[in-house]
Amino acid sequence: MKPKTTQALCTLLTGLFLSSCGSIYYAPNQPHMPMVKDKGVTKVNTSIGSGEVSSAFELNAFHSVSNHAGMLGNFTSMSLDGNSLNTFDFGGGYFHAIDESSGFEIYSTLGFGDLQLNEYDWWTGQTTRTGSTSVFRASLQPDIFYAGKNVEVGLGVRLHYFSFGDLPSEYTYNSGNYYETTPIASKKHLMLEPTLKLGFGGQKVKATIQGTYSNKINSGYLRYDNLVISIGISMKFGMPNGQHHPGGNYRKQPDIIRE
Repeated sequence: MKPKTTQALCTLLTGLFLSSCGSIYYAPNQPHMPMVKDKGVTKVNTSIGSGEVSSAFELNAFHSVSNHAGMLGNFTSMSLDGNSLNTFDFGGGYFHAIDESSGFEIYSTLGFGDLQLNEYDWWTGQTTRTGSTSVFRASLQPDIFYAGKNVEVGLGVRLHYFSFGDLPSEYTYNSGNYYETTPIASKKHLMLEPTLKLGFGGQKVKATIQGTYSNKINSGYLRYDNLVISIGISMKFGMPNGQHHPGGNYRKQPDIIRE
């Protein structure tokens, strides 16, 4: 192999390795879809997920405090191509049963987090923390769902706003003929995020799979992972599917007995 060809190949490989380091600042966590229709139900979900250059661990919980209102909380820990993002979100909202097996819900959350910026040296295998910034989050998420005894299906869309306390720094690499500069991310971001969640199993425990796609809809620069798919476990405590409290959200009319 000629010296110039070897040099060009090494430069290209170095660029491919370093172009992805420390420049991803966001990936969508999975919107919380409780798919609950009754008062007094608690659901706990845990999952692991992955995107093109991200991975995530999530833990969330929900409790219905009335026949139409619920409270929820989420914790997410994400690896973003070398960077890391940990967030807590809390909120509540409204749900309404359409019939014994389906319903509509809308939830809003507020959250806070910390984005840690790291730089990875491929030659030494060492990761160096270069900085961090606080993150504020707010979301609004309506969805419709089917929640049967053994199958759950939810389809929704989240409008997700978040902002950085300090702007993540510019990332630059220069070696010979290769030069790359990643622009400084803007401070405020608005994302539109459709999501689909499936659950399979028994009344109390179900295996889940959920996918969420994120699309930035306001101006400003942000390099982020668009799609995250997660698998997990959902556990339900309280009234099982298909059984409702007296005076609850949905009540089937009794059959009329004719003489």
